[in-house]
Amino acid sequence: MDTFGHRVFDALREAKRANPQHTRDTYAEIINNMLQEHTESKTKKRGTKPMTAMTEDEFLAFLESEPALKGVDVQREIGKCQFWCKANGVEPSRKRILNWMMKADKNVGFSGAGKSSMRPAVTGTPEPRGWKEWLNKNRPDSIYSDGQPEAWKKWGHLDETARRYIVEQMKEEGRQ
Repeated sequence: MDTFGHRVFDALREAKRANPQHTRDTYAEIINNMLQEHTESKTKKRGTKPMTAMTEDEFLAFLESEPALKGVDVQREIGKCQFWCKANGVEPSRKRILNWMMKADKNVGFSGAGKSSMRPAVTGTPEPRGWKEWLNKNRPDSIYSDGQPEAWKKWGHLDETARRYIVEQMKEEGRQ
């Protein structure tokens, strides 16, 4: 395994072999030069500055351009993070803001009709007319009947087995 620590250790060993009379300052200079080169190479790979070296505008632009945060309202989430930090007596550091962003919910988006763009599951069983009324009348104990925990669900949200059962029962009664 070739890690930065291994490379530093090898460089120091080579320097000692080349000149056993090196001082601590020489070794410290070797380490500092390697650390600077390492930091610069990391920055070049990412194509950005380290977060701590960015201005506020650069940090905001970085967050807004980050593919992992696509769909997150960055400005709103920063405001929420700052509010949380103020309420909890902590500083809103860039690391804290970044962690907050990674946990943020992505925006669903909205259609022109004001409804969520999330659509119910595509069904293989077409929705029969009057299924909810039939269910309330014939199966009031069903979890999908009015007054039950799952009553809010639309046809597309129902389990496929439940949809098939309702269709079959309605056909038997001649309502389908």
